[in-house]
Amino acid sequence: MTTTRRSGKDWFVGTITNNDPRSLKLALDFLPKGRKYLATLCADNAKVSTVTHVGMEKLKVDSRTVLDVSLAASGGQAIYLTPEINP
Repeated sequence: MTTTRRSGKDWFVGTITNNDPRSLKLALDFLPKGRKYLATLCADNAKVSTVTHVGMEKLKVDSRTVLDVSLAASGGQAIYLTPEINP
């Protein structure tokens, strides 16, 4: 299940799964066209050497971006999207 919420110009996306691991394609076509965003992804990652095993990644995205999401069993992913500031 994936849900999306907006606050002002920022977006928040959350995806969870049940007891089964799963892979999916997540289209960001809800973002305004022609606008670039910085996406901060937080997801389960067994290779991360922290207590929570949550990895973080930053990507530049736009409304044409489709993310490949791999969810661990009983896992999830959170994404914070904020517009890029043009220099």
